[in-house]
Amino acid sequence: MGTSFSSVSKPSPCITENGDADPTLLIQLFPFADEGEILILDDTNFHFTSNIARNYDPLRMTATTSLLESSIFDPSLIDVKIMWGLHHPYHTIIGKSAESQVLWKSVKCVLWFHDFEIYGYGKNLEGQRSFLKNSFEYLVIRLLADALYEVPVILTMNNLRFSQLRVEKLGRSSFFFLSGSFPFDEQCFGKLSDCIPSKNPMVVSKSISYVFRMCPPADVVSDDFQAGKDQGFSRAATHEV
Repeated sequence: MGTSFSSVSKPSPCITENGDADPTLLIQLFPFADEGEILILDDTNFHFTSNIARNYDPLRMTATTSLLESSIFDPSLIDVKIMWGLHHPYHTIIGKSAESQVLWKSVKCVLWFHDFEIYGYGKNLEGQRSFLKNSFEYLVIRLLADALYEVPVILTMNNLRFSQLRVEKLGRSSFFFLSGSFPFDEQCFGKLSDCIPSKNPMVVSKSISYVFRMCPPADVVSDDFQAGKDQGFSRAATHEV
């Protein structure tokens, strides 16, 4: 596209996947000195949100779930802003319901915990790949339209699933480039349910946090993405529950 991507073409600071998990590797990406909050996408039953809230200021956390408002009670969630009944990615990122509830200008970090099962993809790899592709597409529209250029998107998933679905390639197609990765500390933040047994004893199956950063071409016009966001509203409306 005639654009230099030298800033993202350097070797990524990826920690070996069989290394020890360290919770500070994730926490250091959260906003502290500046005002802002973290947005947790698609944490259906608040499994990860509740654990993160024990290690970070819950007043600076917003979590989305496809569940309707329920009687779930967890003291760690009292101060977390919860957005109920939002299906990912249509409602959580670009739908009008998300627009009215999320102060996107204050979002400084996005944590993304995919949930293939609840959306019916199960073992459907093409469905899973399409799900991730749509999510990246909506994210780039949202972040560019709202000028959130520095916001990292941290996708946590099984490393074998990540490779199987070619997630890095899906991210690049929407101008998201992998800038780092590290083992996800399941003991501190909650266990990831997605586990893929490895047939190769040399390959470690593990939960990994992948850090994506947006790097669009210099000639991208923000108005184009504002228009894309408006079109996304119409598409999201067809998925209203």
